[in-house]
Amino acid sequence: VTTADTRGSFTKQQVQTSQDRPKVAFSAGFTDSGSVGPFNTETTLVYSRVITNISKAYSWITGAFTALVRGVYYIRVTASHTGSSEYMGISMFKNGQSIMYSRGNNAGGYETLSKA
Repeated sequence: VTTADTRGSFTKQQVQTSQDRPKVAFSAGFTDSGSVGPFNTETTLVYSRVITNISKAYSWITGAFTALVRGVYYIRVTASHTGSSEYMGISMFKNGQSIMYSRGNNAGGYETLSKA
């Protein structure tokens, strides 16, 4: 069996094995209840509105995602800020280590940060 874009080939056994792995995906966000923050220290944001949580890898209690299957994961976060001139930053951590950080300075209007 060859992949559609011919990047590699797999034996039938490998394809069956990969299909047997659990599927892992989640999509979450905040409710429409208004603003979150401001915070003076780094704070783990816990998304209470869980839209999809295949294999229950995202914890709506702790805000942590656990990779249940070895592989490549795509995770994206977007944050926005309106109002006065303040800094806003977003970070992503893997096993307690920061792997992504983005910061912006709102000049009194509307600012959006997005990272993946």
